[in-house]
Formats: sequence, structure tokens, C-alpha cells
Amino acid sequence: EIDLAFITASVPGVSVHPTISCYPLMEDDIVLVTNQSNPLAKRTSIDLADAKDEVYFLLDSDSGMYQICMDAFQKAGLTPLKIHESRSIETIIRLVMEGLGVSFLTWRLAKSFTLPEIAIIQLNHPFKRTTALGVRDQPHLTVPVKAFVKHALEWKTSMDANETKGIIS
Repeated sequence: EIDLAFITASVPGVSVHPTISCYPLMEDDIVLVTNQSNPLAKRTSIDLADAKDEVYFLLDSDSGMYQICMDAFQKAGLTPLKIHESRSIETIIRLVMEGLGVSFLTWRLAKSFTLPEIAIIQLNHPFKRTTALGVRDQPHLTVPVKAFVKHALEWKTSMDANETKGIIS
């Protein structure tokens, strides 16, 4: 049995299961990544509809990120023409680098790929990914689990304080 896990949630504060308590740790904007040769790469921001005819490479449908992207398409009233799935972010980045399509990544992840072939494009109406700590509700959590939850929540408090002070961008 699993006592805790890092999970993706599209809506902060929404429980993923009645027996799991969720503690949001970080929220991140989703951005579009393209090859530099893609016409969208010349723009700093776009509406989701501007990329409606693109081929998408997304994390597989079992991932929280996939569902966040599908929800964003649905809210925008769009149906992507073609979606390919992969379990590997590295594979997705390589396909985008080759100009075979585009993808959505979190801002933090996208900016970690400092590749000259990749363009990062903000969305005018961004959608977000929330990473949370999911903890199974049970009367007697082990000492290590309690310590980890305490540490994670203290880290979150520290990160929030740093963002308020303008230390983290």
C-alpha cells in the first residue's frame, strides 16, 4: 500500500479520492513548446486557438498533464486534429526539436530545456498544473511519513515566503 505520493491536480483544493488528503505544493503555468522553425515560435504569446491545427505530442493519457490539456481544449471549444502520446518527456522534446509537432509543458520544465531548437510560447489564457502531495487518510501514519509531510509543508511555506519577497520568479 502507498501512504503518500506526488500527484497532479488541475484544480487546487479538489480531492482526488475520499480517502486521500491533498496538500498543494506548487502551481505552474502551462506553456506551448515548438521548434524554432514553427511560425508560432516568432510570437511571445498566443491563444490556444492559434495552435488548433498543430500536431500535439503529449504525455500519455494516464498522466494528469494529459487531462489538464484535454480540459483546456474542451474549455476553448477546440478538438486537436492529431495527438500522439508518450511516457517520456525526453522523447516529446526530441520530436518537437525535429519540428514534427508541438507540446505543452509546465513553465519550470520548459525553461530547463535550454535548447536553441526549442521556442517557449506563453498562452494568453494560461491553464495551470498543480503538484500536490497526496496522503492516505489513516489513523496511524508512520513517523517517517509524518516527518515527510511536515517537511514538504514547511518547504511550501518557505517557497511561498520567497515568492512574496520576489526571490523566486
